[in-house]
Amino acid sequence: MRMAHRLKSSVMNLGSRRPHAWPFLVILSLLPLLLIVHLGSHSRLADDDFCHLTAGLEFGPWGNVLYWRSSLNGSYSFYLLHGLFAPLDVRAPGASAMIIVATWLFGIIGLIVYGIRLLGWQKLPLTKITILAAALVWLSINGLPSPLSLFWFSASLRHTFPIAILVIALAACSAAAPRVRSRRRLATACVIFALVAFVNAGMAETFAVVQLLLLTSLPIAIYAMLPAAIKRYSLYLGASGCAATVLALLMMMTSPGVARRLAMYEVREPFALRMSSPILPKVFEQYLSILMAPEMITAFVGMIFTSLFLLLVVQRPANTSPIRKPFQLGLCPLLICLLAQLALLPLVWTHQSDNPLVFGRFSPAYICVVATQFLLLLSLAAIILARPRINFLLLNKPTYWVAIPILTLGLILFLFSLTQLRSINPRAATYISCSIFLFLLVLLWLFYSFSIAAEKSHIFAAAIRMILIMVACSLSLVVLNYMIGGRQFLYNLSFVSFAVAFSGFICGISLGIAINQANFAAPAVHPIRVLAYGSAIVAFAIWLGILIGYARNIPRFEQYSHAWDERHQLILSNRLGGVLMTEVPPLAIDLPSVLGYRGRDDYWQSPCASAEITALIEARYRA
Repeated sequence: MRMAHRLKSSVMNLGSRRPHAWPFLVILSLLPLLLIVHLGSHSRLADDDFCHLTAGLEFGPWGNVLYWRSSLNGSYSFYLLHGLFAPLDVRAPGASAMIIVATWLFGIIGLIVYGIRLLGWQKLPLTKITILAAALVWLSINGLPSPLSLFWFSASLRHTFPIAILVIALAACSAAAPRVRSRRRLATACVIFALVAFVNAGMAETFAVVQLLLLTSLPIAIYAMLPAAIKRYSLYLGASGCAATVLALLMMMTSPGVARRLAMYEVREPFALRMSSPILPKVFEQYLSILMAPEMITAFVGMIFTSLFLLLVVQRPANTSPIRKPFQLGLCPLLICLLAQLALLPLVWTHQSDNPLVFGRFSPAYICVVATQFLLLLSLAAIILARPRINFLLLNKPTYWVAIPILTLGLILFLFSLTQLRSINPRAATYISCSIFLFLLVLLWLFYSFSIAAEKSHIFAAAIRMILIMVACSLSLVVLNYMIGGRQFLYNLSFVSFAVAFSGFICGISLGIAINQANFAAPAVHPIRVLAYGSAIVAFAIWLGILIGYARNIPRFEQYSHAWDERHQLILSNRLGGVLMTEVPPLAIDLPSVLGYRGRDDYWQSPCASAEITALIEARYRA
């Protein structure tokens, strides 16, 4: 409670000197989402969509749940939604994309609004919250390991929609927390949240496990930042959600369809063999390759600079207590940074580039990375040696502290630009990505060690815990995906990109708070403006790149939907005319090729369609 009161006067006061510019920025931030929804409107049915929607239309929502539970799968909420979407037929994918984006956006807006209120921080204008929420959504979508997670109807409902629902539920809990002042209201809130958690977990077994881990760990992450009454509320709420999620998992695992499905895969290698010791390193290696992908790094860095811009465009609040200790460079974080760079030496310098028999024959792009690491090692050693002189200068010129975040963020921006090169080697990309995380962590450590009061370091600790929880949950999702499927399906991993973007959001918020606190003690108006507007330029460049990328896909999506609709109408017209068999050529451009996914788009054939469902599909379509 003390920490909340101390932060209340100093954190996140985004009063703008140009209020008329913020609505324009809101419109800009929403443009990528509008483009995503437009692309989603050109998605069409593929593979499993036909059998699930046909069964939903035949049996109704509840009948669809019972049918698939007894024949194939126990994901009750997933099939309930297919039954509800069934009357839309070919319009279902476009509707689901719009619903997912809108739900996700409003959920994050609510979570930020009520989360700030819950923590006792100063109220944020809705325009700034909307910009943050919109950026978090489109950076998460841009970072998806496979675009099928949003544009393939079955994958979007199963793996992406539950994220939006969970965010909505957490926002509702944050809104209700101050009003829960009796046991009766607490019990009511727990029952409602448990019901939502139970329904949401029924979308997919993989997401149910991730939800269980989140609900178990989230109260631990925020425990240090909440008032005493809210702590008890969060623990009871988390417990009720966990119990409901466990019940959902048991219901899905014990469904008759699961046993029938497992019997179909008797020829597969045993589970114990799949999860033997050589497998887990491969799964972890694939997780790192996903985590270090350019789109993931873009999501992380994009949220950092977006949050920084919105937090640094501030007016100095009144009645702020100055920080007693001036900014100083700590030896421990600098030494750890140097040791980490030394530990990364083998990753960069043992690369065999052009010829596997010759060591050290590097390409020009790789030489740039090698030179970058060499200069970083020299710079870190020089800073450690010159640390006493730097700290003496900071004591005499307190406002010079702002050079440290400017230089560090400039270095992070330079490293980020290297990750966007198409010719970058995977080992070099891994080194660069690790260095980005490392320098950001050291910068946060320096600020929270010296720039703010000691008790406020709990914010830093809570941020680190939340990031670790998000990383652990996304890693568990990758491992679980392998355990269930026997191989990696990238469209199952929607939560990974959201976890990366949300971690960038947490880092940006924490760094913005730290810089604001240091600036209240030693004001440096012009350098802070440089940092704020520099962050805005970086965020705008990332926004523009993503916007252009989506805009370039519009003709391909339109071409695909036009060709698909023509084929679909031809088949339906022939059936009305009594022609049961229609020979149609394959599409010149299909959905998997549009999305960069090597799959199939064979109209309605699906490996999960039983004889009964196949007959129903043939009664509607035959090609």
